[in-house]
Amino acid sequence: MVSRLGGKKLKHPTFQEDLILKLRERLRQLKDEGYDILQSDECLFSADSYVSSHWAPSGQPMRKTTRFTGYPKVVVCGVISPATGKVHFEYGIRSFNATDMIEVLKGVRKEVGPKAKVAILWDNATIHRAHIVREAAASPEIDIVLVYNCAY
Repeated sequence: MVSRLGGKKLKHPTFQEDLILKLRERLRQLKDEGYDILQSDECLFSADSYVSSHWAPSGQPMRKTTRFTGYPKVVVCGVISPATGKVHFEYGIRSFNATDMIEVLKGVRKEVGPKAKVAILWDNATIHRAHIVREAAASPEIDIVLVYNCAY
């Protein structure tokens, strides 16, 4: 819109752009220090019933959908090293909590070995930011640097 009006784009980054620049710099710094930067996320597989809201055009009510009931679910947390292609995952039959995330971190540490320099990039889920998860990651037993992705 600004360019159509003959103006120029602002030279100052937006708040989100600034966060992205800081994240890239942090990841570059860790890589330069010899860290293997892993990526992680969780997902849920289920055909269980639930009511969910879906996107609707502005000014219209959210659409609600009801799904069928009685099916089991499986929850998976995967951690991958893009540099090596190695994958670590944990799974269960209920949603993950902070204690489960600590077990994921312990599993990753066991798999990569005690001396490997490791950082995990993951989203800003509440279970990732939990105090006990951050403390466990910083402990000598686990010693994994946590890097939080920008909100999306």
